Amino acid sequence: MDRFPGVRIVLIDDEPGVLRALSMLLQAMGCQVMPFSGPKEALVYLQAGIEADLILSDQRMPGMTGSQLFKVLKDAEILLPFILMSAHASESEISDIISHQSSTFLPKPFTPDTLSKSIRSVLGAPIKAEAI
Repeated sequence: MDRFPGVRIVLIDDEPGVLRALSMLLQAMGCQVMPFSGPKEALVYLQAGIEADLILSDQRMPGMTGSQLFKVLKDAEILLPFILMSAHASESEISDIISHQSSTFLPKPFTPDTLSKSIRSVLGAPIKAEAI
């Protein structure tokens, strides 16, 4: 599994178990994780100007989808690498996201290796793989 020491990830998922498990996995990869159970809370955090390197967001959440969050951030010129994850997203929901070079779609369920590859691809730089 790759390591991403010091990479700051805003993680958004409304399922508490998924949020907790992904937080632990990302921390094991060396990431600093800012977890949010909803996109609106994450949006407030990001609009406050707090620095992050990457957003990892679920698609289907109450109040705002991950793709809607992506569009709001883009309109606000908060242009961070973005990974949208979902087990049920339609092509139209992900088309705007995958059209951007620093963004991608990650189908659920996924393995730690697939997550690592997605992070590496949106960060745009090769990261040396290390054993944990």
